[in-house]
Amino acid sequence: MERGLIERLYIRLETTVNRESPLNPFYHLGAIAILLLWVILFTGIYLFIFYEISVSGAYMSVEYITKEQWWLGGIMRSLHRYASDGLVIVTVLHAMRVFILKRYRFWRAFVWVTGVAILWLIWISGIFGYLMVWDMKAQFIAFLSARLLESLPVLGIPVGLNFATEKMLSNQFFYIVLFIHFSSIVVIALLVGLHLDRISRPEITPPRPILWGVLAVLLAVAIARPAVSDAMADLTRLPVDITLDVFYMFVYPLFGYLSEGMIWALLAGLTAVFVAIPWLGGGRRGEPAKVVETLCVGCELCMKDCPYTAIQMREKEGVLTARVVDKKCASCGICMGACEYSAIELGTLREDAIYERIENICDQLKKENGVPRVMVFACRWGVDVESVVARKKGVGLVSFECIGMVQPRMVDIVLHKGLDGLVLAGCRKGDCAYRRGNTYLEQRLNGERAPIVKIEPSLRERLKTLWFSVEEKEEFGEELTGFLRGLEKEVEKGEPV
Repeated sequence: MERGLIERLYIRLETTVNRESPLNPFYHLGAIAILLLWVILFTGIYLFIFYEISVSGAYMSVEYITKEQWWLGGIMRSLHRYASDGLVIVTVLHAMRVFILKRYRFWRAFVWVTGVAILWLIWISGIFGYLMVWDMKAQFIAFLSARLLESLPVLGIPVGLNFATEKMLSNQFFYIVLFIHFSSIVVIALLVGLHLDRISRPEITPPRPILWGVLAVLLAVAIARPAVSDAMADLTRLPVDITLDVFYMFVYPLFGYLSEGMIWALLAGLTAVFVAIPWLGGGRRGEPAKVVETLCVGCELCMKDCPYTAIQMREKEGVLTARVVDKKCASCGICMGACEYSAIELGTLREDAIYERIENICDQLKKENGVPRVMVFACRWGVDVESVVARKKGVGLVSFECIGMVQPRMVDIVLHKGLDGLVLAGCRKGDCAYRRGNTYLEQRLNGERAPIVKIEPSLRERLKTLWFSVEEKEEFGEELTGFLRGLEKEVEKGEPV
């Protein structure tokens, strides 16, 4: 699989993290973002209990929470603030990772577009959150935001008049701010639901060590550097000596260089480019899977294993059969691995052709003498297995779109054809190109998921699973060599392996 320089460098970075920790946080950025949303929601509810929705009371109620109740309310405010900053950081990192790894096209386009919408709503919600404090920072945001809104010809409302004098500002302003701030969270939750709608069994909670680690970091930062307000807003003075949150207020420094219209054009242009990314560039989508209805028994295994909810069950003439939604299909072949009845075809690829290829390679390998004869089933998205096995005598290779395509019968052919061993090679665990292909295959091998790969205990030692990223070619080679040496000792003894 051809990969660009930036993609390889990024994978190398993740590989370094994998060597240092059994849990790679880059694999769980989406789940971490959802965790931060929960923190924001719970702390926000607590802060709202003490918040006064009025011109005179907004600032003072926040100050009371921060200073008089520092032991709880102050920590809650700080957690709310830093979880919000963390949400932006994690969401942007998540988007960058998806972009670098090119996991945004075709069946993933809808997920990408909803992700862009979520990121903008996070920013809007954060801006209105800062307005609720009504300090000098909030006054600064209000002035410049009013200029932006007034520049829209469709609005036609002099929003800035609300901040002309103290008398012009009413309690209604804070009700509107509060409503937008809270309703944006509801809309974000709905968009997250849409974002995950085309993903089967999405990860919404990170592994416990990462979960507790994130919460511990938030708490430590909240205690070490409490969130505080600037001076109280004063409409008779210009905001001075304010601190800007770079994660939410990145737009406002542009007022010193660009007009309001140019800022709108820049924001609209960037949004359009980000939304259009899935449709830019070349590449051709693989043919979707097809169900042979006459062979389908309605077992639902393909539907359960599809990583993108592309398979649905429908009743036709009293018989339950599977149906593929073409626009959702990733052409990964995991559904083929789940079907024991040859009821699924992937474009022009047919099961009998795969079986024939495996048997032909097995027959060729059986002619090799004096070396272990080993078959390798490899995912094309992982290590460049072809270049590794090309230098090894007695090793054959069959490549799959995803290692999750491997069926029990394919394993049986190799282990009962007289070969000495079988290696199953795929993406690193937790980072399957099609989400769960390697996990499902491993569960089938362990008897934890249907269709179960039934292997006699005496044959277990002849099977090896290797999960490595594209940048772990050396480690893969070492593991494969070690496996071959173990088999070689048995071959030298003249004993059946």
